[in-house]
Amino acid sequence: MVLSTYQFKSALRSKLNIATREVIVFSAFLKENALIWLLDNTKAKRISVVSRWMANDLVYGMSDLSCFEICRDRGVKFGISSNLHAKVYYIDGHVLLGSSNATDRGLALSTAYNDEFGTSYVANKADQKNLMNYLRSVIWVNEDFYTQIKNDYSRMPQPIPTVALRWSESVQTKLKKQKNYIWVHELPFNAPDQLLSGYKEGSYAIEHDLELFGIRKENFTLDRATMAYKSSRAYRWCSDMVRFNESLSFGRFTKILHDALLDDPIPYRKEVKELAQVLFNWAKLYPTEFKVTRPSYSEVIQIVKEI
Repeated sequence: MVLSTYQFKSALRSKLNIATREVIVFSAFLKENALIWLLDNTKAKRISVVSRWMANDLVYGMSDLSCFEICRDRGVKFGISSNLHAKVYYIDGHVLLGSSNATDRGLALSTAYNDEFGTSYVANKADQKNLMNYLRSVIWVNEDFYTQIKNDYSRMPQPIPTVALRWSESVQTKLKKQKNYIWVHELPFNAPDQLLSGYKEGSYAIEHDLELFGIRKENFTLDRATMAYKSSRAYRWCSDMVRFNESLSFGRFTKILHDALLDDPIPYRKEVKELAQVLFNWAKLYPTEFKVTRPSYSEVIQIVKEI
């Protein structure tokens, strides 16, 4: 059943009122008043809240910095997932999802609210596993990390500029720190030479990579793709894994990638092996950072240490 904004709010409140075990809120944007409304409507024993909390979200008022303090004071876990775009409310095995952020306009808590649509259903085991897997990739915020973010926020320029704002290097490092897990859709499907030679063909794999890198077909160049890949989650994951281990054989790298994938079901090992080979091929474009050699049958990837 498709729910309108007000119907979604009513269904959400009804489920929250009878919840006793667990509530998880995934909302890209998160506002103080909506968060208080959610928490006031439930007595669940375990509550977790996850938001995107990009610098622009807070500075432009799409999310509120005070939400961490509200969660902290009520014993609620608060986490950040920088790629989050979802609006999902998990309540004692029930899922409500749609376009409604946890904001006054998204949940019809103000007279002027958005036209949203959503649905409600009982989660099966696969749904629950997917959500729980996603929680493994969330950066959970403690008091020290919140203080860093708050200090960053206080130094943001005024008046608000039109350019994209970024957290300081120390905050970004923490947000990238726990990147042990990754989704298949965050990985490139083509090696650089495949992307270069086949980008006009319009296959799903090519379209996926162009979207991943944020490059339009008519503007595609390998240089642009190389720059875009370095800002991707796949690059950061690969870099973190290699830096932590210093040197990885292709077999070991493939095993780590297989264990890191959050998808359910996980792709077949043959497919994971193909994805690992693509990452090795991309790493070869950064010789000052990675060294890929073949000392015997299997390739080995190493971090290039600074002298």
